[in-house]
Amino acid sequence: MENDIERLLKTAMANVDLNKKNQGKKISQPDRNMLLEGHNQQRRQYMSQQNQLGLKQTMLCNVYPPCTTPLSSLQRIDIKDLLSETVHRGRYLLCRTIADAYKSTGVLSIIEDPTGTATPLAVYSCDYGIHPEELLPNGMYFAIREPYFKITARGGCSVRVDHPTDLIRLSSDDPIVTSTKWRTGAPRAKQKLSEEAWRTKGNEFFKRGKLLLAVEAYTEGIKQHPDNCTTLYNNRAASHLKAGHYQRAQEDALRVLENDPDNEKALYRCAMALYGLEEYKESIEYLQRVVKKYPTNKEALLLLKKAQQRVREQNGEYNFDEMFAEEKESETPRLDHSSFVGPVRVAKVTGRGRGLVATRDVNIKSYCSYPNRLP
Repeated sequence: MENDIERLLKTAMANVDLNKKNQGKKISQPDRNMLLEGHNQQRRQYMSQQNQLGLKQTMLCNVYPPCTTPLSSLQRIDIKDLLSETVHRGRYLLCRTIADAYKSTGVLSIIEDPTGTATPLAVYSCDYGIHPEELLPNGMYFAIREPYFKITARGGCSVRVDHPTDLIRLSSDDPIVTSTKWRTGAPRAKQKLSEEAWRTKGNEFFKRGKLLLAVEAYTEGIKQHPDNCTTLYNNRAASHLKAGHYQRAQEDALRVLENDPDNEKALYRCAMALYGLEEYKESIEYLQRVVKKYPTNKEALLLLKKAQQRVREQNGEYNFDEMFAEEKESETPRLDHSSFVGPVRVAKVTGRGRGLVATRDVNIKSYCSYPNRLP
């Protein structure tokens, strides 16, 4: 007698064969009201059962790389023109969410395009610490680069996003949105608020851990008050740091430093961003500026010591006893230590392009220092 897992596998394999047969075909979409009713019913059912144990599954027949083409170089496509089991290279789908999202194996919602045609949307590989209604707020505009239109396990179709960078959030006043005629209603104009009001709004989102919404509030404040936004840039950098978006955090901190080169928060946040990017030597430079100008900044002093240790580790100087002790206390599989790099650099090699070359003669016995006894 077959068990539930065997039945799931058989169903999945049957769907794979069916999807291959239907690849490249146009699939008519159900009525939008039926889609919304079905989505809301599934959402209510899932929310009532979310604390129960169960087996979640998803099926991916088309493994594809993320889009690397700028949105400005892509051509728009409507839902009615999407082909099943196809990644639409060179195209983008303009849409807005029309339902409250929920989290299953992915984050699920319903979207509509400017013509009013609706279809399900499933977003995978995102930061699952983000609440689904923060990732896909109802009424939010998106551009989905090179959308993948997938046949679902239930036989319908949905737009599936497997690479978060393919999902671009758009403001309601973005030219792409405002220059498009929306059959079901024009985009609402953004509120006009003071710099302080946007800052307060962003701070409230930040305190509640809703980092994407905090970033949006600070961004809107910057757009509406471009001449008075040092604090907004600083706060947005803090939001990006907490979300792990280190490159964006560094960019915001550097914007502050352009006009205020000794800004303590911006210097420290730039150093934190570089530390997160594993650019430890550059991080040290900013931290030294902080501790020289603000010697009572204990957080900067602590991070400076850590960054200096990361540089030593890159050259093979690891304290394994300390690392083993840290691993026993850690709740995550990743420890805060750097990878061994060694005396190498990227350089042009005659006749061979760019390559990794040693900066000095290396004795194989000196690659890594280690204790005499490992646990």
